Amino acid sequence: MNPQRLEPHHRQSLIDVGRRLRHRLAEPGEHLLWTPYKSAWYGNFDLTRCRDILADADNALLEHFGLDEHGRSSRSSTTTT
Repeated sequence: MNPQRLEPHHRQSLIDVGRRLRHRLAEPGEHLLWTPYKSAWYGNFDLTRCRDILADADNALLEHFGLDEHGRSSRSSTTTT
């Protein structure tokens, strides 16, 4: 999907989601998992801990494609009117 084809408010919503996600992942917390593998520790992100942010991305895309009645997760920080 070409992001330039999104309406400006949907594109801005996704940009905002990206910024929030980057900020959340940069902070220490339960979303960072460490796994031992071959005598070393490897970090991974548990994105289920960021579902509140990712739901906003889902909702912006669903709205863009006219499928917003399938979205609006209760865990989303986006409010509906």
